[in-house]
Amino acid sequence: TVRLLACVRGDAVGVEASLEAAGFVQDEDVLDTWFSSALWPLSTMGWPDPVAFDDMDGLLDTFNPTSVLCTAREIITLWVSRMVMFNRYFRGGTLPFQQVTIHPLVQDGFGQKMSKSLGNGVDPRDIIETHGSDALRLVMTQIATATQDVRLPLDLIDPHTGRTFTPEYVKTSQGHTVAAPVQSSPGDPDKKMVTAYGLLTGEARVTDDTPLARNTSSRFDAGRNFATKLWNAVRFGLGRVSAPAGPQAAPACDVDRWMCSRLASMTAQINEALERFQFSVAADLLYDLIWRDVCDWYLEAVKHTINDRSEQQQVLLTTLDTILRLLHPVCPFVTEAAWAAVRAKGEPGLSGLALPGSDCLARSAWPAPDLNLRDEALEQAVAVQRQLVNAVRRVRTERHLPGSLRPVLLVDDTLHALLGDSADIVVAMGRLDRVELLNVATPEGAAPVAMDTGKACLTELGEAAGVADEVARQRIEALQKLIAALEGRLSNPGYVDKAPAKLVDETRRQLEDARTELAELDGAS
Repeated sequence: TVRLLACVRGDAVGVEASLEAAGFVQDEDVLDTWFSSALWPLSTMGWPDPVAFDDMDGLLDTFNPTSVLCTAREIITLWVSRMVMFNRYFRGGTLPFQQVTIHPLVQDGFGQKMSKSLGNGVDPRDIIETHGSDALRLVMTQIATATQDVRLPLDLIDPHTGRTFTPEYVKTSQGHTVAAPVQSSPGDPDKKMVTAYGLLTGEARVTDDTPLARNTSSRFDAGRNFATKLWNAVRFGLGRVSAPAGPQAAPACDVDRWMCSRLASMTAQINEALERFQFSVAADLLYDLIWRDVCDWYLEAVKHTINDRSEQQQVLLTTLDTILRLLHPVCPFVTEAAWAAVRAKGEPGLSGLALPGSDCLARSAWPAPDLNLRDEALEQAVAVQRQLVNAVRRVRTERHLPGSLRPVLLVDDTLHALLGDSADIVVAMGRLDRVELLNVATPEGAAPVAMDTGKACLTELGEAAGVADEVARQRIEALQKLIAALEGRLSNPGYVDKAPAKLVDETRRQLEDARTELAELDGAS
């Protein structure tokens, strides 16, 4: 018996009718797109006959199974499970991949899935143009939080001025929240622009007078700021490196040993996060290591001593090389450019942290610090020192102490022991005159410094009270001028009637905030 099958184009209704009249019966099963997708691990490498295709012989045995599949949760049944079943059936039980990592869905600011029909998506090419590729990659890594969906609020770029602003939104007949088809320029309400939604739905037309506004998101600002921070930190650090001691130098003082310990412990945590596909965790660890540990603390701590210490220059050079290697998979462009400058300064590396050279960062070895570099007790001590500096700065801000004033910091025995040889660092960062041991009684007029560990206070504040009064007086005068300007703006009918409603509301909010602050200052005086 011969079974005759016919494939008919979807719109060939007449052909279908003729076939049915001749006795053909439509198959109840459907050969949908997921059927062919299920064959993807096999068909892309020549199955069932790789020899019949050019350059396919051996690929199936080499790359099937592969290691990791990255996908979203909504197609686990449609695609992932089918690939597993087809591969096991046609390849004798072989699994197509060993691990599957599920990434989140990126939604707009209202929790809606990004789609072309809603015009609420962000084109990566636009983000690369406005923020840079590294900023795009870093933020996307930061929001890759397992299977929990993430939101990316939408902003628009005004084609008239290049400014970024929050658009006006409307509801569609289906209940979706979308950017209004036509928007007014924040700088000039008479100038209009068309949104992606207006263009795609045909509700607005792009002309020379009403150009298209590109979508963006302010969330990528953090990525751009981070890349800039890294670049400036490397430039600043290399400016302090003139004669590094060489790769066998050992850390000379507490702050250098602390930095090496942080490199070792953070590298281990980053490795663990990457092995578990916890990309957002790895991004946060990198952010903390580079921004808080290296930039906010280490560079500030060594800038007054590093010029005369070649061994400290070697630690700094090693630190910069290490963080660039760790960050490279996330921010490849800024790190590659900076790494060339780091390697030009000399050979980095320390005992327990070798950093072999390479022709480029992309092919360099991943850092592998020895565990003996870790010093948990020292890390805890420096954590207290950093809290102490932040607490001192907070007191200075709250009491309006001028930068020229150098008070004395009194600390108890516990804090004094934790400071070790880092007392000078605390003095420099806190803009202090010196650190002394606190007696049993707190001196009269001293300003308490809130700490989780130990007891501390600031004394010898001099004319701080009079200085604070003068600062408050100047602030009152500034608020009075601001309030007068805002009241004048809101009393102008031309501004209230023609300016965008959001801008007018923001002006009213600023006026209310200024009045509230002025009332508080008047009450305090």
